[in-house]
Amino acid sequence: MEHAYPSKLLGVARSRPGRHATALRELRPEEFAELGSALGLTVRALRETVGSAKEYVACFAEQSGFEHVHFHVVPRAADLPSELRGTNSFAFLKVSESEAVAPGAVRTFCEAVRAARFPPDAAAAQQSAAGDAGRP
Repeated sequence: MEHAYPSKLLGVARSRPGRHATALRELRPEEFAELGSALGLTVRALRETVGSAKEYVACFAEQSGFEHVHFHVVPRAADLPSELRGTNSFAFLKVSESEAVAPGAVRTFCEAVRAARFPPDAAAAQQSAAGDAGRP
């Protein structure tokens, strides 16, 4: 997962498969499963970090220079005006760098999402469980 930039909205994420593909039909079943899991973690992390009322997920892979499979995950605030909802939320990506969220804020946000997706306690519990798996 990475933050889309420039973006006027903090929390617009992008997720993509581990290899280059230009169409969804090119993905293998295990890649779909991995993407589904990553998207699930991302929407939960967005809810925890920005308090989104809903999360939009979209894949078009059509814009010049971005003709590869990638998913946008957009947090929708409860008070987002109706004219910016749904596919109109892509207006947040049609901004100049001077209108965009500051890079430092994006970096801080990404660190918070990473912590929400991979909390230290969860990682320690997984390691402990893996270590216990071989014990009688």
